[in-house]
Amino acid sequence: MMRGNNTPSQGDARGNKTLSQGLAMHRDQSSFNDYKVMDGGRGPLGTRVPVASKDIQSLVQQRGSLATRKDIYNRVSDVRRDACKGQSPIHALADQLEKEGFWSRIQFAPDGRVTAVLFAHPDSLAYLRAYPELLLLDCTYKTNKHGMPLLDMIGVDATQRSFCVAFAFLSGEAEEDYAWALEQLRSLYEQCGITPPSVILTDRCLAAMNAASNLFPSAAILLCLWHANKAVLARCQPKFPEAEEWKEFNEFWHSIIGSPTEDEYAKRLVEFQQRYTPEHLDEVGYINATWLNPFKEKLVRAWVDQSSHFGNTATSRVEGIHALLKSYLRRSTLDLFEAWKAIRLAVLNQLSELQARQASQQTRTPLELSGALYGAVRG
Repeated sequence: MMRGNNTPSQGDARGNKTLSQGLAMHRDQSSFNDYKVMDGGRGPLGTRVPVASKDIQSLVQQRGSLATRKDIYNRVSDVRRDACKGQSPIHALADQLEKEGFWSRIQFAPDGRVTAVLFAHPDSLAYLRAYPELLLLDCTYKTNKHGMPLLDMIGVDATQRSFCVAFAFLSGEAEEDYAWALEQLRSLYEQCGITPPSVILTDRCLAAMNAASNLFPSAAILLCLWHANKAVLARCQPKFPEAEEWKEFNEFWHSIIGSPTEDEYAKRLVEFQQRYTPEHLDEVGYINATWLNPFKEKLVRAWVDQSSHFGNTATSRVEGIHALLKSYLRRSTLDLFEAWKAIRLAVLNQLSELQARQASQQTRTPLELSGALYGAVRG
């Protein structure tokens, strides 16, 4: 695929609306054009999350309107065009990213098509500056009508709470796609004076691993243990019809992964191979060839614990971020501007919760300092 230049976001218009649904109800069909999909605030649906047209129609019918689904789709389309202020969705997105102070980069192909977009909320960068050590990478899908994977880049704070660092819509999941996103992310770290991550955690995606190794060479690249366990379960469990036999095999696997030293790893691996060959030669071969031989330094405790991962050896926490985003995106037919607006709301709400939690912890007296003996410490 041909790649264009990396271009900071920019646009021509000077503003647009954030789409949220509030309906001013009228019973007469002829006055349907007076229905409002209001900007800001909470409408009768009680949410700022995008609402599907079929849900709006149900509400309209409950209020006694004669509006049809076609009327509703047309009205929603009008509101979306108004939100773009006559621009294309990508120009509206570029303009709004700049207006709201997002750190962003947009990549164009030679024919002018957008092939990738990366953006980070300015408040997310403040969190990243405070907690730069860990970076988790994972893609989610069905977030936009173009079928572009959404790469979530996630950090972890001192209380083990996840926060969104940045997002990137990509053309695909080839190494060059991840390389572009991580190159922009590295530029973000450099331009904002943020310490690069010491640990990057991803699933067994060779393209992402290679790109991360090349662009953050000082970071330890770890594999998600949750994904590894899930893969071993799917591949090997069917070969053990008896529950007790599978339990023993699975415990052997976990024992190998949990080896505290390299010598102990070698010992446990030999015991495992002796126990399950030749009867389960295929399963032993799968574990060796797929996981241990190429990736033991990224999975086994003896090597993994040499890096400061603070107990984070799985990207499963990113699944929670995926679920949060999907609760705002609601459907997979959004253009990139609409998808960004939904992601923006999710990030703002997450940041608000994190800030409230942080403020609460700062004002709370620790239990161990609550007695009279520590009055001088409390002041």
